Amino acid sequence: MPGRFETLPTAHREYRAPLGGRVELLVTQYQRVAVGTPLYRIDAPAWRALEEEIVAIEAKVASMPPLREAHRVHEKSLAEKVELWQERLGQLAELQQAGGGSAQQLTEARVTLTATKAELADVMEKDAVLEAEEQAAKAQLRTLHGRRDSIRAACAQGVAATDPAPGTLVVCAVADGVVEAFGVTQGGLAEEGARIVTLMQPDQIRFRAHALQGDLGRLRAGLEARITASGGGAAATTAAMRGRLAIGLEAQPMSRTIDLLVTPDALAPWARAGVAGSLEITLEGGSEELAIPLGCVVRDG
Repeated sequence: MPGRFETLPTAHREYRAPLGGRVELLVTQYQRVAVGTPLYRIDAPAWRALEEEIVAIEAKVASMPPLREAHRVHEKSLAEKVELWQERLGQLAELQQAGGGSAQQLTEARVTLTATKAELADVMEKDAVLEAEEQAAKAQLRTLHGRRDSIRAACAQGVAATDPAPGTLVVCAVADGVVEAFGVTQGGLAEEGARIVTLMQPDQIRFRAHALQGDLGRLRAGLEARITASGGGAAATTAAMRGRLAIGLEAQPMSRTIDLLVTPDALAPWARAGVAGSLEITLEGGSEELAIPLGCVVRDG
């Protein structure tokens, strides 16, 4: 049965821009790359803004504990002052009941106590506001750290230590492969999420052949199969590749065929996506016999 090699759905890997910016490609088309190889560098203003925002929020969070401690000291002193004025007010009230003291002093003590309590309430309210601001800043900081970590994860190996300037991200390969295509030109601008580089793993291929639907009664998944090169040349004399048969899920009603799929146990040097070949399936037996290809027979008379 005739057929050809095709790439597996998992053979391609796309690398997209974690942030918008100007792209500098660090690889060339059809270049083989290994894990950790820098693929491209992107100058992203949003990355600089994110880092600056993180620094500002970290400074705010760091300044909150001393500020709250100062408010707690002030609150404690006001509480002590309230307690003293309450005692003073009690003493003046007892003195007035005994027929002494001054009504003016009692009034002034009450006014001072009320003002001190109001000041204490303001300080306590301010401390509650500071606590809320601190919790909000910490939550915002966790969100910013999470965004930064997700961007670094999108850059595979994270931000390279050799970045020439702040705000520059280097995206590295997470698997071996060959550079297949680019989604942006050298020095071009890319939006966040845009495809920059596509890598392909050439060894992730399988053979797809087409069989007549009338042969379905003789075929079954798991049969031993052999892939040979089409035509002559050096490829035709190389050893065939072997594998196990898999039958496609759907048949083609117009051509009355069905797809047969075989993933070779080991690839021959000539096997690559797009190369045509033939699929041979052993239906029964399996012993080797002498055979002459029809193309080698010429009728004479």
